[in-house]
Amino acid sequence: MKNLLPILLVTLMTSPASAQSNSYEIFKDTFKGGKDVFSFGVRGWLARTVLRFADEDEFQEMISDVKTIKITVVPRQRFHEKDLSIREFKKILTDDSFAELAQVRDGGDNVTIYIQENLKRKHNNLYFILAEESDQVVAIEMRGDVSEESLARLKKEVVGNQYH
Repeated sequence: MKNLLPILLVTLMTSPASAQSNSYEIFKDTFKGGKDVFSFGVRGWLARTVLRFADEDEFQEMISDVKTIKITVVPRQRFHEKDLSIREFKKILTDDSFAELAQVRDGGDNVTIYIQENLKRKHNNLYFILAEESDQVVAIEMRGDVSEESLARLKKEVVGNQYH
């Protein structure tokens, strides 16, 4: 029993909370089990530690109040196989009370950031980042808080991109 307690504590500390938005669940479940589809989640403190070792101080600061991060990577081919479009998924985000916060275009890539504000608990917002690349689509959901200053700074650092 003494050996079991530390294992349980580590497991609870490193596994992300199960609460996620309906949008993320739909995205993840739609493509679950597909070839080359990857999905994982980490606690915010673990992501910050990785960013510290990667010398990414800016992103580490940006997610300083983020509690969980969940990521699903889907090859574009899976969208074609299921006869689905990104536009349809963006409609699901809107129906799930996500509001577009920012959009960055770089060449053929398009990154859109959405927020679902938690009016009862300020620092418990949901952020949904949809990164559309030529060969894959990446969905990232973060629970917690990202300061407007951090988002504005990130926008300024991306030179030559279009925002709205």
